[in-house]
Amino acid sequence: MEGLDACRFERRDNRYVIAGTSIGRFAAGPAKLDDLVICDADWQTLSAEVRGWVGADVAVLLVQIPGAKVWLMGEGSGPAWR
Repeated sequence: MEGLDACRFERRDNRYVIAGTSIGRFAAGPAKLDDLVICDADWQTLSAEVRGWVGADVAVLLVQIPGAKVWLMGEGSGPAWR
């Protein structure tokens, strides 16, 4: 995607929060995506969220990592991630 993005890092209690926005153009059309990543004090990802749109389509991706450090996306899951 060609475009622009900006993000911000914050420390909240014992966690880090990374929030950003990207705008640009995909083959499907213009896009705007907002993302939010929450990490613990050791920078281990606890959750991630991407919301926005690409062309006429709405994009939503929610990722949660339970204690086993497995990413869960919708109905499926991915390999352990650290």
